[in-house]
Amino acid sequence: MSSLRLTNGKIFTGNPTAPWAEELLILNGRIAWVGDGEAPSLPGVETLDLGGRLALPGLVDAHVHFLWYALGLDSVRMVGVESLDQALALVAERIRNSGPGEWIVGDSYNHNVWGMEREPNRYDLDRVAPDHPVFISSKCGHTAWVNSKALALAGVTAVTPNPEGSRIDRDSQGEPTGLLRESAQGLVGSVIPDPDPAKACMMLKRAIGIAHSMGLTGIHNCEGRDSLRHFGKLAREGELNFRVVHHVPADSLDEAITLGLTSGVGGEWVRIGGVKLFIDGALGSQTALMFEPHEGSENLGIQTMAEDELKELVLKAAQGGISSAIHAIGDRANNMVLNMYETALKDGDPILRHRIEHVQLLTEHDVARLGSSNIIASVQPTHVLGDIDLVHKYWGQRGRYAYPFKSLLKTGAVLVFGSDCPVESMDPILGIHAAVNRQRPSGYPEEGFYPEERLTVAEAVRAYTFGPAYASYQEDTCGTLECGRLGDLVVLEQDIFTIPPQEIHTVKVRVTVVGGKVVYQS
Repeated sequence: MSSLRLTNGKIFTGNPTAPWAEELLILNGRIAWVGDGEAPSLPGVETLDLGGRLALPGLVDAHVHFLWYALGLDSVRMVGVESLDQALALVAERIRNSGPGEWIVGDSYNHNVWGMEREPNRYDLDRVAPDHPVFISSKCGHTAWVNSKALALAGVTAVTPNPEGSRIDRDSQGEPTGLLRESAQGLVGSVIPDPDPAKACMMLKRAIGIAHSMGLTGIHNCEGRDSLRHFGKLAREGELNFRVVHHVPADSLDEAITLGLTSGVGGEWVRIGGVKLFIDGALGSQTALMFEPHEGSENLGIQTMAEDELKELVLKAAQGGISSAIHAIGDRANNMVLNMYETALKDGDPILRHRIEHVQLLTEHDVARLGSSNIIASVQPTHVLGDIDLVHKYWGQRGRYAYPFKSLLKTGAVLVFGSDCPVESMDPILGIHAAVNRQRPSGYPEEGFYPEERLTVAEAVRAYTFGPAYASYQEDTCGTLECGRLGDLVVLEQDIFTIPPQEIHTVKVRVTVVGGKVVYQS
């Protein structure tokens, strides 16, 4: 931990009773003084002159897949790929730089923008990769595109049954097409060699550096035990300068309860969140669970877990002191989760703070229900930017209550912002832009995507600061810049409260501070 004196600034504290200050003092990692006038000058404490710039509490991404993102920095990334030919060219290029038979792993393919009448299949990949197994996850992370070599190594054939709550896409002869939906991805994913732990830790540190440059001081991570193990190792060795709240995967719930892990337990660097559960798929893969079919089809999506099983896991976790964070995209999925929370937890522990992750589409009635339920709405504003056209295409008029941020706030919901990275960019400034404008940086759509759901800058900042702190039982230690709180903050080059809202996405991070230590400076 370090000490730092910040002067000559415009500091947004996030404290409703004293929202603005000019100077701030951090001693031994915690805020010791904040206010107007001169902060105390102490021997050995470095002074950082903000030059009138805006400072905010440290920004936290409350829904990220960080190890997936970190390892993806060295994988075949298909962000921005606009055609099948372009995607195949990337795979072919990686093969030219790989050893014989080496796995080719990638992510973020998005066939929805490729202008094709069909989805890609294994035979497309076979053209450029007949001898290398290939596994490319979709942009939404709910579908994998694999080739024949990968299917063969995994033993997936025409007679392989669909895992529960998932699907192996098949042709008219029953043969796998190379698309694996939801947990069926694991049929092939499980045979891909695990990364070397030392490399994984190295890639995490690289990714943390990128996160710091975006103004992020912490995350809520939705991954498995390997990720938690790597973060724990970095923390024990004093190499973690990033605050991690780590959710418990469903397959580790019994172990977590046996170990006595409860939501909120941990240290200053790594803490336990809730148990991460799933009830449906995603919009991009058309596996979101719907009351009515996706437009132009008979497809109602995929229910990935039976309601009784979901309720049983939520109750088991709650009895063990662990809250739940349940993935729900479609309107029916969100309705089911709200129903389950209302019935399963009506006599439960009021201390636990349960969440719905994504909350992408609600019915009008369920918007009000969620707001009055004390259930946290963990949403990702950058999904608005990426999904505008998909919402119109697959949800039609139902899209009025897609990403209904303002409506949720008006009904009393606690909003918590994240990115779902690597599905979308983890840049929180872009997230604030999305929530405030509901437009892409290009200005599309001109009127904004359901502009009545726009937030103010203060509301968006709160969802990246106090919201994540509250959701992780840390509102007394972080999320605002007050005395006694952790010295985590970000300094921006421009004032997002006063510039034209359409310019927010252009704002750069000047300085990021974690525990009183400057971890990034442009």
